[in-house]
Amino acid sequence: MGMERWRKLLTENRNEIAMWVVALALAAFMLTPLLSSGFFSDDGVNSLVVPSAVAAQHSSLLREVANAYGGAVRAVGRFFPFATYAVFLFWFVNGNLALYKWLILLLVMADLALFGRLVRALTASPVMGVLAIMLPPLLFQFRFYSDPILAFGALPQVITLLTFGSLLAWVAFLRDGKKRHLVVSLVLYGVSLLTYEIVLPFFLLHLLIAWWYPQRTPLRDAARASWPFAVLAVCSAVVVVGVRLSNGIALAGGASGGNYTPNTDPFAALFAMARQVSAALPLSYHILLGSTNGIDGIRPFEGLFSYIGRYPASSMVVLAGVTAFVAAGVWMLRGTAPAAAPKKRSPGPAAPRSISIPGLLWTGAALLVLPATLVALSPKYQSEILWGKGYIPVYVSYFGTALLIIAGLGAAARIGSAKNALRIALAVGLAMALGALGVMTYQDNRIIVERFDRDWLYPRQVEQDALARGLVSPVPADSRIVMLVKRGWDEPAFFAVHAGKLERTADAREAATWTAMLTGRTPQSVDATATRYVFGGKDDVWIANADGLSAYNGYAIVGRLTAVTVSGGKPVQAEIDSVRVYLSSPQPPTVSPMLVGGSAYNPPQFTSPQVIGLDPATLQRLAGGDGWSLSAATPGQVLKLRL
Repeated sequence: MGMERWRKLLTENRNEIAMWVVALALAAFMLTPLLSSGFFSDDGVNSLVVPSAVAAQHSSLLREVANAYGGAVRAVGRFFPFATYAVFLFWFVNGNLALYKWLILLLVMADLALFGRLVRALTASPVMGVLAIMLPPLLFQFRFYSDPILAFGALPQVITLLTFGSLLAWVAFLRDGKKRHLVVSLVLYGVSLLTYEIVLPFFLLHLLIAWWYPQRTPLRDAARASWPFAVLAVCSAVVVVGVRLSNGIALAGGASGGNYTPNTDPFAALFAMARQVSAALPLSYHILLGSTNGIDGIRPFEGLFSYIGRYPASSMVVLAGVTAFVAAGVWMLRGTAPAAAPKKRSPGPAAPRSISIPGLLWTGAALLVLPATLVALSPKYQSEILWGKGYIPVYVSYFGTALLIIAGLGAAARIGSAKNALRIALAVGLAMALGALGVMTYQDNRIIVERFDRDWLYPRQVEQDALARGLVSPVPADSRIVMLVKRGWDEPAFFAVHAGKLERTADAREAATWTAMLTGRTPQSVDATATRYVFGGKDDVWIANADGLSAYNGYAIVGRLTAVTVSGGKPVQAEIDSVRVYLSSPQPPTVSPMLVGGSAYNPPQFTSPQVIGLDPATLQRLAGGDGWSLSAATPGQVLKLRL
C-alpha cells in the first residue's frame, strides 16, 4: 500500500519533480567554484581538530568540545551550546578537504530545497517553488572576507536549514492546525537559538507568516498565534544576559566596547545594518566594493562577453540555463500568481490557501533585514562591514532578496497576463537580465576562489606535502619554529598531523616573538646601526617559511637559527644553517595564464632555489619524485633571510 501511494505521487507530480531536479542541478553547477576552495578563515584552524592531532596533544574530542564552547561563554558571554556540532563535523571530516566541501555543497542544496518547499507551501505555486531553488545562487557572492559559504563550519547553512524547517512546520500548522507541526516548529526554532544568536529576532518571521497566511488576518490575532516563538526568544535573551552578568561582562557599551558588547548608538547601528543588508543585493560586492578597488583586477561591468570568454563553456551553461528557466517560469506563472490581498475579510468561503503578493513582500523584506540586526550592534562589525561586504548572516539575507524577486516575478506575470506580446516581452527581458546576473556572479565567485586559494590553499598544500616528505626531519620534537609568515593553520597540530611530531610555532612578524627570545640575551656585537644576537644548538630555535602559487608550484624552507640582527628596535635579518628546502615544480611545466583585468597574467615560478637565495650548486638532493624535490644545503652554509 505504501509503495502504491508513492508511485501515485511520483506519477501525479512527475513534471514538478523534473523541474526540481533541473533547478537543483543548475544551482549545484553554479556553486561548483566552492569545490575548488581550501580551508579558509576559521576553518583553517578548526580543520586541525582531527584524531591524530588531538591524541598527540593528549586531549580528547570532548575536551575539544568543552574548550570551543567554554572559552566563548567565559570570555564574551555567548551562549550557543549546539554550535559545538562543528567540532564533531571536523572530527568526522578528518582533514579531508574534498569531503568537507562536498558536505557544504550538500547543505546548501538542502537549504535551497527547503526554501523551495517553503515558497511552494506559501504560494501554492509549483513554479514559484522551483524558481525559489534557482534564484538564490544568482545572489550568492563569494567575498574576500568572512564568507558564509567558503568558511565557518557550515554554521550559516545549518542555521538556515533550522529556520526554514521551523517556518515550513509553522505553515503546516497554520494550514491544518495539527499540534505536532507546532511542536516541530518550536523545537527547531529553539535549537537554532542555541546554535547562533542572530536568529533571536526571527520570531518575527513566524508573526509575519501568521499575519499573511493563508490570508491576511488582524495583526493582533497573528501575535496571539505566534506568541510561543516570542517567549522562546525572550527566554534565550534572558539566559544570555545571565551568562554575561555572571562572568562580569557588560551588557552594552560604546564604539570602543568588545566585539560582542553591543554598541547601542542608533546611528551607528542603523548605518551598519544598511551596509550589511546591501551585501545581499545582486552584484553588490562587484559594484559597490569593486567600483573602488576592483575584484582582483576585474572592474564592474567590464562586459558580459569578457566573462563568457574567460570560461566559455561553463558561462554558456549558466547563461542558457538561467535564461531558459526564468523565461519558462515567468510564462508558466501567468494566471497562477498569488492573489492580491483582500481589502477586508469576507464571511464567505475560505480564501485560497496561498499568501498574497504583499505578504510575500513583507516576508521577504523581513528575511532580508532581520539577520542583520544583531550584527549591526557589534562595534567590530560597525567598523568592518562595508557597502557590499557583509558578515556571515548575509547568507540568510540572500533568501530574503530571492523572495522579493519571486514576488516581483509573480506581479510581473499578472501584469502581463492581459496581452501575450507584453507577457512575452516581460518573460524574455527578465530572463535575460537574470541570466546575465548568473554569469557575472558565477565568474566573480571563480575569481574570488582563485584569490582565496593563493593565500589559503596552495601554501597549505605545499607545507603539508613538505612536512610529509621530511622537511623537518632534523628538527627535534617540541622545538620552537618561527614562521616568517605564520598562517592560520601553522599550529602544533598541523605538524602533528603531517610531520608526526608536535612543534611550537611563532610568528616572526609579531614583536612578542622576538621579545621572548632576546630578553636577557647578551648581544654578540653592537654598533651605531645594528645589534647582533647569536643562537646556538642548545637554543633549539628554527626559522621556516613556505609559499605556493598553485596546486603544483611552491617552496618550503627550514633552518636552525644562528643569529638575529636588530636595527631600530626591530629584528631585520635572521641567519640560518642546517638548511633544508622543498620545491614543488609546476605540473604541467607552466601555469596556465589567468585573465586579469582583460590581459594575460603569468605568476612567477618557484622552480629554482635561487628565488629564495640559495645557489643550486650548493644543494644536495635528498629525495624527489614527480614534480617535487627535497634538498639540503652543504654543512656550514649560512642563509640570510630578511625579516
